[in-house]
Amino acid sequence: MLHGREKVPELEVEIRSGRFQEISIGYDTVQALKEAKRCLQCDLRLDIGCNPPPPVNWVVFNEKNINQIPESEGVFRLFDQDHNVLIIKGTADLRKALFRELNENKKAALFEFEEDKMYSKRESELIQQYLQEHGGMPGGVNSDLDDLF
Repeated sequence: MLHGREKVPELEVEIRSGRFQEISIGYDTVQALKEAKRCLQCDLRLDIGCNPPPPVNWVVFNEKNINQIPESEGVFRLFDQDHNVLIIKGTADLRKALFRELNENKKAALFEFEEDKMYSKRESELIQQYLQEHGGMPGGVNSDLDDLF
């Protein structure tokens, strides 16, 4: 059943003439509910799912993908198979550091990186963001360094 659009209430012409008040009064609760129901009466609501998550730049953590990484300063994050952060690290040579982690870190399944000449600044930002979201350092390590970030 289709409902017509609710007319937005406005001040009477006599009242608004010669004044600088807002003309539209806005919907009352009953009108707002009717308008909201009207908007959802089409079948488009059946096609609307949840909002998609932001794109993820995760790459499979293997030798082939690391070879494509530049030998420049930056920050990388390693993730396990369940997408939990294992390491956030700044380095002067992304490729070299990732190869080192490939040999040492057997839990890592995915990674992402950012080139940044001020890698220590970006590293701090990423750690701060992680701490705000999760309340601790990656990997569950409790450290005196937690207070620094």
